Order: sequence, then C-alpha cells, then structure tokens
Amino acid sequence: MATPLEECERRDRKGLYAKARAGILKEFTGISDPYEEPQDADVVIDTAKLSPEERLELAMDLWDSLTPDDVPVPQWHLDILRERLAEDERDPDSAIPAEEVLARLGRPRE
Repeated sequence: MATPLEECERRDRKGLYAKARAGILKEFTGISDPYEEPQDADVVIDTAKLSPEERLELAMDLWDSLTPDDVPVPQWHLDILRERLAEDERDPDSAIPAEEVLARLGRPRE
C-alpha cells in the first residue's frame, strides 16, 4: 500500500503524526525518521487515489490469485487485522472492513 504522508496524517485517528511533529514521539517514520520506499515491490496500491472498497477489491483479487503456499499468513498479521477489526467496529466509516479481509483469508474472527 502506498500512501502519501499528507494522507497518512489526514487519516491519523490517534494523533500520532501530530505528536511526532511536536517532538513527543521520536524516530517516527516519515517525520523524524526517513521513510524508505521499497524498490522491489511486487504490487503497489496507491491508497490516496482509490476508495477503501477499490483497495480491498485489488488486494483481494491479488490474494485470490495466490495459493496458500505462495504467501503464508503469519500470526502477527492476523493479529493486526483483528485489531483493525475492533477499530472498524468503533468507527465503521473510516477503514476497509477487516471482517471481510479475515473472511477472505479463511480466518475466523476471534
């Protein structure tokens, strides 16, 4: 996922970018610590130009084209998705629905 810094700051529900700009958070990627864009990404989805639904559709199309042996899903990634699901329930209009991502991954909601 590729998201311009300005868009990251606009979407920041926790105020982390503001804290980083104020010097409260140190070594914050994109603010006080440089962001290094991957040079060898297999896929880049520009999140600033697509709706959450379009981003999800692109990501799921890619996922559907893979076999489980191509990309195993590590537990830490599932944990992040489940955390995002909890955030979605608090503010359902602000994010891609993690519930659908988990369902498409074949992982149950815990």
